[in-house]
Amino acid sequence: MKLWSRSRSLQQKIITAIVMVGLLPLTLSLVLTYVEERRAIRETIGANFKEVAVEAARRIEMHVTRGLNEAQQLAATPFLRTAVVEANRSYEGKPAHRVQSMIRDWQRRWRERERRDEFPLFINRIVTNYLIRWHDIRKADYIGILVTDNQGALVLSSIPQVEYYYGKSAWWKAVFHEGKGQVYVGDLYFDPSFGTRVLNVSVPIMADNHQDAIGAVSVLLRRDTLFHSIAEATVGATGHAMLMSSDGTPLICPVLAPEEHSLISALDIIHGQPSGGWVLADDDSHGSQNAIVGFATVRLGENLAPESL
Repeated sequence: MKLWSRSRSLQQKIITAIVMVGLLPLTLSLVLTYVEERRAIRETIGANFKEVAVEAARRIEMHVTRGLNEAQQLAATPFLRTAVVEANRSYEGKPAHRVQSMIRDWQRRWRERERRDEFPLFINRIVTNYLIRWHDIRKADYIGILVTDNQGALVLSSIPQVEYYYGKSAWWKAVFHEGKGQVYVGDLYFDPSFGTRVLNVSVPIMADNHQDAIGAVSVLLRRDTLFHSIAEATVGATGHAMLMSSDGTPLICPVLAPEEHSLISALDIIHGQPSGGWVLADDDSHGSQNAIVGFATVRLGENLAPESL
């Protein structure tokens, strides 16, 4: 009996050893398969998110670039340039304090007009009507089009609900650039005059020598136009696109208001991949940790003012 008992115990040990030896590679194989499958799924999701980001960035680029191109076309229009030259001529030979006094006087007359939805009589109606017709073609995308002289005073506008003087505003200083001129694309900002967020796209009007700025054309893009480009980019039930500035400030998100996001550095997300990619982010700005984030840079040209978006 003892011999049989020892033999049975030895058999159990041998069987247990065989099972353990068989389970070890099987377990290892299952773990490796799980890790590989998880990596493959993450890679697939990341690639999809990248493609969505690239497409959303392309749509944003298209709208903003079109605004810049049309502003440049207007800046080259002969009789619009003539209106700006004539406005600048009124300042010639006058000291700075006299010029500012003239601007304040015109600004007062602009503000004191009887109706804000009508242009005052001193505005050039012929060129203004041309600008209005141009705006009508793009009314779904543009809030308005402004033209200023070399002091930042309004020369023309496609809508009357605007200010008269922009000489001290950040966008005008950036585009005029102390008479040198540069292209400017601003941040989205809330304009109480229109009750909505606006994107300012501006170009300088250059003199015949192509070296000196004599004025500026500003196209005010509707936020809704950019919002639709972002909102149409979705992945699954919760994946969505959003527009952020390079410092991590949320500009457009179809899910949360900009102020409800946590700030993250867009430069950290890009991580040396300016053309586009995806990362596993510690924070996706919506409160989720270790989330997959696809990204793509919105490219608006290489000659933008440093103050641009």
